[in-house]
Amino acid sequence: MLGSGPAAYWRLGENPGGSVALDTMGGADGTYVNVTGLGAAGALARDADTAVDLSGSDDYVVAPGTSPSLQLQDSFTIELWVRLGTTAQSQKYLLNKGNHYAVLYGYVPQTVELFLGAGTFTGEDPRPYSAITVDDTAWHHIVYSYDRQAGLFYGYKDGEAAFAPVAIDFGLGTTGADLFLGAAGSGGLNNVDATLDEVAIYDRALLSERGAGSVRSAGLRAAVRRAGELAG
Repeated sequence: MLGSGPAAYWRLGENPGGSVALDTMGGADGTYVNVTGLGAAGALARDADTAVDLSGSDDYVVAPGTSPSLQLQDSFTIELWVRLGTTAQSQKYLLNKGNHYAVLYGYVPQTVELFLGAGTFTGEDPRPYSAITVDDTAWHHIVYSYDRQAGLFYGYKDGEAAFAPVAIDFGLGTTGADLFLGAAGSGGLNNVDATLDEVAIYDRALLSERGAGSVRSAGLRAAVRRAGELAG
């Protein structure tokens, strides 16, 4: 991921008992809260780095929302690996920054979606176009990428397009709200039962298309290749 130049990147590979979720880019170190599942087997078969297993009760990771690297407005990409503990979950958050941008599981059963809260964005809501089916407990690589200049929104699952590129225009607002991994917020709000690994946020699109299926971004080509490294 480092070669793709993320704005923030949490490998989530700290040893059991660790308290700091290191942002490899240096600007948004997180804190493990009530987490006992560090050291879980990671997503990448050829990488010994571990992941964090979240129970779905009151454990999560939180990073300071005032970090400039987390302020997404125009083009952006969100990339993560997830292995659900169960698919029988409703309205659980994989990632959330004050509902200004969030990756949500189970609002629609067995579906991942990009969620933007009412009043936090301008233009059209991308959520109705963002559905990515996750109906098992295997590792999955999820990417959402938006190129505002081109007016195109993309979703990828395990290196394959999850839906056709969507022609859409929207812009995100800024917020000082903290960024949560595995929960909507503090206090056991919509916590997910899942293992998370290799979460990255980019302040630009990693994907654009010259034509059908023609990926011109080296960043997303690398992300797609990484999906082929899933442990399964």
